Amino acid sequence: MADFGRIDVFIANAGTGDSKPLLEQSLESYSNLMKTNVDGMVYCAKYAGEVFKAQGSGNLILTSSISAHIVNVPVDQPIYNGTKAFVSHLGKSLAREWREFARVNIVSPGFFDTKVCAGCISSLALKTCCYCHLVRSGLTCCVDGRWASSHH
Repeated sequence: MADFGRIDVFIANAGTGDSKPLLEQSLESYSNLMKTNVDGMVYCAKYAGEVFKAQGSGNLILTSSISAHIVNVPVDQPIYNGTKAFVSHLGKSLAREWREFARVNIVSPGFFDTKVCAGCISSLALKTCCYCHLVRSGLTCCVDGRWASSHH
């Protein structure tokens, strides 16, 4: 705000994951997921929304996950999935609430092989991706749906 005097676009992209079944997940891990994936989005949205309303326009982009829309198979991660479902529903609700002064969009990426993922694009993750609609996993795919990389 100090440099430009306004915010036109705010991308709330912070998130963390801990892919464990509920009965194997610690309460500390649960709390960390909620603080980052839920509280973090609320704080960002509240701040950005106040600015957007004052200036009369803006665009909030929330990063959710494919896990907000599907139950990942064979990965059991109900708390992570629930936090991302919250993000998606928060975005839809804010789009309605802020309709007079801002636009709200949600992106829901699938699996991507990154340092954060720490090799999660393994045979397990590829099996999971097979359950995703149109096999959208962040990997390059052929038009006929076969993998176009050495990950088989």
